[in-house]
Formats: sequence, structure tokens, C-alpha cells
Amino acid sequence: MASFRVQEVLLRTLEDLNAEELKRLQWHLIQGVLDGKPPMAKGKVEGRSLDETVSQVIQFYDDDTAADVTEKALQRMGQTQLARKLRKNLDNGAAHRNPADDVLPNA
Repeated sequence: MASFRVQEVLLRTLEDLNAEELKRLQWHLIQGVLDGKPPMAKGKVEGRSLDETVSQVIQFYDDDTAADVTEKALQRMGQTQLARKLRKNLDNGAAHRNPADDVLPNA
């Protein structure tokens, strides 16, 4: 599973949001944006930093769903360019991902 990679892409993409936009993203996550997928609990994301929000999304959903939910929330916010950037980064990473990258070096 490449959760760390998906988390990294989400963080890099969402760091373009300002504080108000982050609050709006969190609101969309609480409302639910994908049919058949549960909304996140208010306490999981409301008032959290970007890093904490992304961590909660990754923990709550599987990788693909976390990416899809985030992309859909961005679209609903009118952040279509950022949603496209997210999808492009995820798709490019998936196409060029080396399975050896998933193995952590010995400490």
C-alpha cells in the first residue's frame, strides 16, 4: 500500500489552500462528497491543521477513496485547477512508481 505517497501528494497539492479554503475543504469532508462513502466525523477534521486533516483523511479512507474524496471536495469548492493538479500528480506517480520505493531502509 502506498499511503505515505498518497499522503505526500495530498499535502503538496493542498498546501496551495489558504486558511479559509482549508476550512471549506474540511466542511466538505464533513458533509460527504462521494455517493456510497461516509462523511468524516466533524471532530476528525474541524479546526485541524492541513497536515492533521490529510492524516485523518488517509486514516479514514483507503488511498483511492482519499484521493477521490479530496478531488471531489476541491471541485465542489470551485478549485478545479487544484483538483486537476491533484489528479495529475496522483496519476503520474502511479504510472512511474517504483515498488522498491515502498520499502523503508533499515534504520
